[in-house]
Amino acid sequence: MESNGDAEIEDGNVATLSPDTESSTDKGQSLEQRPTPAIAPAPAGTPSGTTSTTTSHPLPLRERRDWSRKESLLFVEFLQKFPDKCPGQRQVYDEFYASPVLKPILEREGTRRCVDKVRSTFKRLHDKYRF
Repeated sequence: MESNGDAEIEDGNVATLSPDTESSTDKGQSLEQRPTPAIAPAPAGTPSGTTSTTTSHPLPLRERRDWSRKESLLFVEFLQKFPDKCPGQRQVYDEFYASPVLKPILEREGTRRCVDKVRSTFKRLHDKYRF
């Protein structure tokens, strides 16, 4: 058996040392014999192909939804009114509510999602022209 700093090498397998300097293979189980932790099944109602973790998250995770190309272009057109500074949440709400084209998007998607899209579009447009 070779010793290499904090690890011992036995037959090509690396076993880390515990704080009391016993190798983990000396405890009666080799690394190959140790059970692998089970992954919790996805809760009922979770779409297939998504992963579920057993740890709780402070905020509920949302699935990412894409904007249509037409709506994205409407946001770019809207931002033409604001060449230097991204509009605030209240200004976005007021402008969208007053527009017959943007109001249905605001009502369908909600203020928070529209404001997030305006901010990300503004950043994307302004980063494109930076040197």
